[in-house]
Amino acid sequence: MENVQGERNTWKVISLTFLMMVVEIITGMLFGSMALLADGFHMATHTFALGITAIAYYYSLKHAHAPLILPAKPSLLKKTSLTYRDQ
Repeated sequence: MENVQGERNTWKVISLTFLMMVVEIITGMLFGSMALLADGFHMATHTFALGITAIAYYYSLKHAHAPLILPAKPSLLKKTSLTYRDQ
């Protein structure tokens, strides 16, 4: 099940965060504002985290229908949180 509107909104948030990061860093350098530079670099960490989330989301969509890989020994299932799925 895909949520197209939610995905679109998430990309808008990532784009806006990246844009604000660039604006804050450039403005901080132009006006010599250490506060804007610090906040811009802080926004870079948010942009990086959101980028990792986007990569994980893309990966999960790509592999959503992949079969579950189970351990070779069924006794190992008791030691993990894996369960059999109906194929």
